[in-house]
Amino acid sequence: MKRGLTIVLAVVAVILIAVFGGKAIMDNIFPQADGIIAYGEKQQIDAVLKNHAKQIAASDVFAIKTADADGKKIMYLSQKTIDALIQKKLLTKVNEDGNTETLLSLPPVSEGEGLLFAKQEADKVIGSKSTLPVKYEGNIIIGDGRAYVDVFVVLEDSHWQALQEKEKTMAVMKTKKNAERLMGTFEVETQQLVSVK
Repeated sequence: MKRGLTIVLAVVAVILIAVFGGKAIMDNIFPQADGIIAYGEKQQIDAVLKNHAKQIAASDVFAIKTADADGKKIMYLSQKTIDALIQKKLLTKVNEDGNTETLLSLPPVSEGEGLLFAKQEADKVIGSKSTLPVKYEGNIIIGDGRAYVDVFVVLEDSHWQALQEKEKTMAVMKTKKNAERLMGTFEVETQQLVSVK
């Protein structure tokens, strides 16, 4: 009898927590993404921001450049853009053991040399229109994975401006409600869930 009562009370407690406070508890245990990064053409990103304005609490838009070379897609980011991503705690370093940690800073970018974030070390990156010397900084990703490209290269702002590669747009959006519900509703090249600080 006591065992049956204990089970009933436990089930009632679980139901009450789920109805009245479970979301806050579950968000602390299993945090949900509260943001999305969308990548694509400027017109695509502008349309997403306009069409979903009611669901977006805040957004930042960044110009990026991309290239396809040797079967890999490369993203070129300016120092200004990477600093903004660091401030939002969106860069993650993947350690050799597979564990991850949020990246809080980077060394300064040297003029004429980029910083390389990739799975494999290299001293240069061959893009579709240029070859750049780079300094390998490790297996660093945006958010929790490589959603759009295989390789990231960070360049000093004026070097990035002069780079002759395809210009694209990246929008970091913090959503008002569960970001997962918006996934797949954007007409962009790709998108990824993230936690925006």
